[in-house]
Amino acid sequence: VPDELWDGPTGIVTLNLHENEFTGRLSTKIANLSALSNLKIHHNHLTGTIPSEMGQLLQLNTMDLSGNGFTGSMPEQICQRQQQKQFNMLVANCGSTELVNSSNGGVPLDNGQQQVVVAAEIECPCCTACCDAQGANCRPTT
Repeated sequence: VPDELWDGPTGIVTLNLHENEFTGRLSTKIANLSALSNLKIHHNHLTGTIPSEMGQLLQLNTMDLSGNGFTGSMPEQICQRQQQKQFNMLVANCGSTELVNSSNGGVPLDNGQQQVVVAAEIECPCCTACCDAQGANCRPTT
């Protein structure tokens, strides 16, 4: 996602960037979008950790990060807000991690095959739904 996007109008309320094949990391400049309430960036190729600066987006109440390669943990500020019921939807790849072989199209490995790639996921005890490593098979959390 180009860094310039986050320098644009701060009054953006909804940002749907899903299924655009964006790569790279999510910029810390996302905190510049102070009016953002809906963020849907699912099914891209984003990697790295989720910026802690996202916790500064106090209007944010819907966020779908599934189908990306994020790792690490959901920022604590976001989980605190979710515990206060400030999110309608908080979705990420927090299901089971799968070992896949990149040479066979990402099919899960049998015990006899060499382990090549570990599909990424994040730790998200506060998500309202968790998806598998491909951003599919999403299930509500309890």
